[in-house]
Amino acid sequence: MEVYVFDRRSLMVASLAFSSEGLDITYPYDEAYITFHEAWTGIPKIHVCTEDLERLPSGIFEAALRHEAAHSVLHGSPEYYILRVPAGLAEKFRENGFTDEEIKRLAYLEAVALKDFEVSSLLERLGFREDQENFLLHVLRLEGLERDLWKLASSSLKTRLFYLAHLFKLQAAATPYLKKPTTSRLEEAVKKAFSHLDDAALKFLRELQEALTGAEGDFHSKLLSLLKATLEFLFPEG
Repeated sequence: MEVYVFDRRSLMVASLAFSSEGLDITYPYDEAYITFHEAWTGIPKIHVCTEDLERLPSGIFEAALRHEAAHSVLHGSPEYYILRVPAGLAEKFRENGFTDEEIKRLAYLEAVALKDFEVSSLLERLGFREDQENFLLHVLRLEGLERDLWKLASSSLKTRLFYLAHLFKLQAAATPYLKKPTTSRLEEAVKKAFSHLDDAALKFLRELQEALTGAEGDFHSKLLSLLKATLEFLFPEG
C-alpha cells in the first residue's frame, strides 16, 4: 500500500484526476471525501491532505484514514474499480431510457455503497466501533446540509435516482453499526439526514438495503443484486 500526502486539497484532486486519465474506470471524485482510496493500477493507494487534518474535529481524520486502510485490504485491486454491467441487464436499463454513461454512473454509485458496507462490516468485526460511528456522524451531518439539492433532484426520475444512490452510500456504511444497542445516536442521525425524503424515496432505500444485506457471492455478484433491485423497483414488471 502507498500513501500520498498533499498539503492542499486542490493538488490532491488534480493528482487523482490526472492519475485516472486513460483508465477504464468511473471517476466522479466527491470533494466531500476526507480521504480517498484507489487501486486503479493494481497498487492500493490512499490519498490524504494535511488541510483536512488541521480542519477536522479530533479523531475524525484518523477514523477516515482507518476506513481507507480497510478499503486497501478489501478492495486493493483494479477489479473493484473496472465495473462491468452484464449485457442483458444493461439492455433492460436502455429499454427504459438510460444511456450507457448513466448505467455506468449508477453502477459506480452502488459499487461505492457496497464497498463502504464491506469496509464497515470488517471494522465493526475488528472492534473499531466508537471512532467509526463518530466518523459516520460527522459525514451524516455534512450530508444533511445538502438537502436543498433534493428539491432540484426530485424533478425527474433519473436525477432523483442518482441523488438517492449517492445517499445510499451513507446508509450502507452505517448499516453494520445500526444492529448494536449502543448506536441510537447513529440511528437518529441517519433518520435526520433522510428526513427530507418522501415515502417513495425512503421505500427505495429500504429495498436497496435489503438487497445489500441479503446479497451473496463475490463483489460483482452483490453489485449485480443491487442493480437488479434498482431496476425492479423503478420498472416493476406487469
